[in-house]
Amino acid sequence: DWSASLDLGFYTSSSGSAPILSGSEMTEKGVSADTMTKKQIQKALKNAGYYDGVIEGKIGPKTRAEIMEFQQNMELKADGIAGRNTKEKLLKYLQ
Repeated sequence: DWSASLDLGFYTSSSGSAPILSGSEMTEKGVSADTMTKKQIQKALKNAGYYDGVIEGKIGPKTRAEIMEFQQNMELKADGIAGRNTKEKLLKYLQ
């Protein structure tokens, strides 16, 4: 019997055993590459030093350009789209 602990960001068993990760690597509050929101993308970019705008959850031309710069520096396909590989790299900047 497993239960999600959103406040702690990981799954634990009902017996209280040590936390485990499920699926792709998860960060605080249970965020994964699959569940990352547009606001979280902007927050991660800001934490990584690529974004200096307001975190409002809209991916416009400025955010796309910053995603492309991040992708280039991470040796990813630089298309300005925050796909799974880009989000996986951004995850560590949400912690």
